[in-house]
Amino acid sequence: MLSNGLAVIVAHTRDGDQKTNYAEDLAGLPQIAQLVQACKATTGINKVWVVTADPALAEPAGRAGADMVLIEPCDEAAPPDAMLLRTLQKHEAKRLAADLLLCVDAAFPLLRAQDYERLLVALHELPVDCVCAALSVPRSGFPSTAQSDSLVLTTSDLVAPTSGSWLVESGAACALRASTFRSTGKLRAGRIALQRFETQRSLPVSSALDRALAEVVLRQDAQANLAALLPKQLKAVVFDFDGVMTDNAVWVTQEGQESVRCDRGDGMGLGMLKASGVKLLILSKERNPVVTARAKKLGIECLQGIDNKLDEMQRWLAQHDVAARDTVYAGNDVNDLECMRHVGCAVCPQDAHASARMASRIVLLRDGGRGAVRELCDLILESLASATDFG
Repeated sequence: MLSNGLAVIVAHTRDGDQKTNYAEDLAGLPQIAQLVQACKATTGINKVWVVTADPALAEPAGRAGADMVLIEPCDEAAPPDAMLLRTLQKHEAKRLAADLLLCVDAAFPLLRAQDYERLLVALHELPVDCVCAALSVPRSGFPSTAQSDSLVLTTSDLVAPTSGSWLVESGAACALRASTFRSTGKLRAGRIALQRFETQRSLPVSSALDRALAEVVLRQDAQANLAALLPKQLKAVVFDFDGVMTDNAVWVTQEGQESVRCDRGDGMGLGMLKASGVKLLILSKERNPVVTARAKKLGIECLQGIDNKLDEMQRWLAQHDVAARDTVYAGNDVNDLECMRHVGCAVCPQDAHASARMASRIVLLRDGGRGAVRELCDLILESLASATDFG
């Protein structure tokens, strides 16, 4: 099988009259990062480019491991074949003499590494020059004898429509031999094959409803192996307090004293996690002394009354010589988003604010203050034990 592959993700800045935003969170990662990670995990691909006129994609695409290829907005109007050919020719030195190209449309974030691999395997095994992602669509209709756009039907016409299905290209991705593309300048040239994928994975994300459905599909994918979403070299976990270690409620006496509810099971999990060598921190905006009191009982370092949580977390990580990519952050609300987007893996309780859920790689099954922290501790401990067994 050809193994010197270049994946080219094309991220158009506009979809019709609407501006696209591939930097928007989707199941805990910017949409463009979801695509980059899938391409990088594909056997046979050793380089990933993001081709776009949107400079805002540079940071999330770069963090995910892609090279950015910025083009002029006017180049987007060119046919995809011509635009890609010019891009490859312009960046010839970076092309690494790729044997094959995997061209991916950034509007389709639901194909996985194993799906891209099916395209590459088909390209290797079939006597073809190009393999395109396709989906099956119902074929049903009525016999037409009229030349106009209207058709008058009889009762007999209605009871026996033609039926079956068509295999049609989805536009999500195609794999092709680089030599064919260089010689013809066309993405689809020579002998072409269609590779069918599930319909739910073959549709673009172009509306709020599409995004909500895509979120469900990606969450279902992740649920099968949540430990795989954790940093490979996990060294630290940072916890928000209210809504993560508590249920986000507060009891206030007539004297103005406040108390909160925590889960005793969290203490056992945190104790085992601390004993494993993982550094732990409670980072909270809350100024009530109950935060420090709880942290002291748990034996965890605590920073509270913090308005700029990202700056404080970065200082703490630097102090402990821990990289952000090796850190897990557990938060539940909008004031946690900066930290969640900065670390290797963001986590939230089941009852977190919608924005925190969108920014989280892992959405726990339990609510804040009701076992969410213990669930996360158990997941990390299981992952660490597995890594030790196979290390």
